[in-house]
Amino acid sequence: MKDTAKNTINKYLPSLEIETKRVQLKNLPLIYEGLYSFERMDVSGKSFLVIEVKDETLGPKDFKKHGRVLKDKLDYPQIWYLKNLHFNKVQRMIRNELNFVIKDKQVYLPLLNTSIKAENTKNKIRSDLTSLSVSTLIRQILLGDLTRKSKVEISELLGSR
Repeated sequence: MKDTAKNTINKYLPSLEIETKRVQLKNLPLIYEGLYSFERMDVSGKSFLVIEVKDETLGPKDFKKHGRVLKDKLDYPQIWYLKNLHFNKVQRMIRNELNFVIKDKQVYLPLLNTSIKAENTKNKIRSDLTSLSVSTLIRQILLGDLTRKSKVEISELLGSR
């Protein structure tokens, strides 16, 4: 795993001491070997099984079902590591109380009382008109200067973009 969960956790929680070791699990159904790869992670003295998901079509329902089988084979708390995950699936994973890490985006580890998400920077577009814009619009309408003008040209006249 080149892009390990360790890198993402260290990015958001640099104070945690993390050690990882590649694990080859035996006596697992063959289907799991194609869907997942495994790693043991020690976080501040507590061991976890990190399960890297290779198939992006799997969701929280599959993780919960497969997690039960893996827990029977190896009794470690599990952390699901995903490259990306749709917002709805993230919400369902949180509802199902599954530990997960999304590469460079989110760390949700309720066993460690940790939930960190990258900050989204969205630019708010102001949709209301200022009093000057309203006055300009009324004046243009009264003068009849808005004929054959596009919406873009009108918005440029009002100074809003």
